[in-house]
Amino acid sequence: MESVPRLDKVPSFRPLVSHGILAWGCVMPGYRLYFMNELGHIEQVGEFDADDDDIAIAAVERARGIAPMELWCRTHKVKHWDAIPVSSPTVSA
Repeated sequence: MESVPRLDKVPSFRPLVSHGILAWGCVMPGYRLYFMNELGHIEQVGEFDADDDDIAIAAVERARGIAPMELWCRTHKVKHWDAIPVSSPTVSA
């Protein structure tokens, strides 16, 4: 599993970062995808359009990294993904 999400796999994904801060546009897109750190703070956000929640979830699943994420449609949280634990390699003696 990649640590960095494959945003090119999410249709019409548009990052919302401008000069190091989140850029909240005037027009609310269909969906916003938030990538969080281990403390639950937002590190990156992007927006994309999809016909419904199921299609949006499927698109995000294809782009899944290891970081926790939340998918929102306007003021409605559609889904939360927990971080994927990274196992360390075992050392045999």
